[in-house]
Amino acid sequence: MPTGPLCHPVAVLGSYRAALGAPGAAAFSAAGLVLRLPLAMYPVALVLLVSLRTGSYGFGGVLTAAYILGGAAGSPLLSRVADRAGQRAVILPAGLAHVAALAVLLATVSADAVPPAVQVAAAGLAGLTFPPAGALVRARWAALFGSSPHQLGTGLAVESTFDEITFVVGPVLATLLATTVDPAAPLVAAAALVLGGGTALHLLRGTSPPADRVFRVGGRRLPGPPTTAIVLLMVAVGVTLVAIDLAAVAFVGQSGEPAWTGAVLACFAFGSGVAGFAYGARRWRWAVDARLRVVAVVFAVLPLLLLGAVGVRVLAVLMFVVGIGTAPLLITAFGLLERFAPPERLTEGLAWLATGLNLGAGAAAPLVGLVADARGARVAFAIPMVAAVVACLLALLTVRLVRPHLRPALAQP
Repeated sequence: MPTGPLCHPVAVLGSYRAALGAPGAAAFSAAGLVLRLPLAMYPVALVLLVSLRTGSYGFGGVLTAAYILGGAAGSPLLSRVADRAGQRAVILPAGLAHVAALAVLLATVSADAVPPAVQVAAAGLAGLTFPPAGALVRARWAALFGSSPHQLGTGLAVESTFDEITFVVGPVLATLLATTVDPAAPLVAAAALVLGGGTALHLLRGTSPPADRVFRVGGRRLPGPPTTAIVLLMVAVGVTLVAIDLAAVAFVGQSGEPAWTGAVLACFAFGSGVAGFAYGARRWRWAVDARLRVVAVVFAVLPLLLLGAVGVRVLAVLMFVVGIGTAPLLITAFGLLERFAPPERLTEGLAWLATGLNLGAGAAAPLVGLVADARGARVAFAIPMVAAVVACLLALLTVRLVRPHLRPALAQP
């Protein structure tokens, strides 16, 4: 449970002020926000790039899937290199390779003589080489506040709030650029953001975790069963989140009010962001493994409220409430991983969680679309309800498997 004083709004703001006031924290967090904004732009940008030029949505979906799968494979690999050789060995080289892949994609997507497989390969390579921004920044928070669970939790909450901001701003920015400037404009802007944010993070060497500790400590592995369980938990969470979004999009469209689509999705992200902001500021007496069980139950129950959606405006309110369960679960899962992963493999472990989210998102997207088309959006809402329950069960399993591996000094409330 939280202690009383940090329930006060002034104390909440003070907690964030203290975390961001630590040397270098505000700078690397801001750089990470810029670097990962394209993550929320690409799914919309790739579909619009194709559909606005050819009228086909299907191939845009193929490019998006290739990008997501490339990212799922590349993120752990790049993060492992960052742990072994330092973040500076990854950020700019990967960023430059990513921009080169985007250039190939843009050069070939409208060329009739180029086989579609080349474009799919370019999209996959763009995902494979995208710098694992979330893992890199969260690893810096862990290096900064590893001995202070409360301040680390606040730092992780900052990143979860920024994640929600990107998923509110990114799709809107991509749509605006594609429809008012040029279909290729979102990818050009994304390339600029990757180079700008990546360069800024690369230059902040003072907050980068030390790279030589892996050789001093030895090559310890991530604990197998606990890591597998928490990654599977993230897969279920990814299915839940994307299914909620896409089912809501279908509901709004089938209700004949497509202009409300952005507002409805923003309500979900806003609810998650508000909950994450409040959750991260509190000083918890419960250990992180105990908290995971509670937030997982909340995450499982809230999607049931979507059954009460009788109109678009009601859905918008319900999406805000359902979103409240998201950020606390993600913050707690990231915090739990930090407490059982070997320090020299932390960035890799964080990247595996992001990979789980991406895999879940990629698996859910076509399924929700098929169900919404065949049976309607109301039936499609059953998918996130089931997935959230599965996520809760996996969270309970994760807690049982993780407890023997928690570092004693940090496992106590």
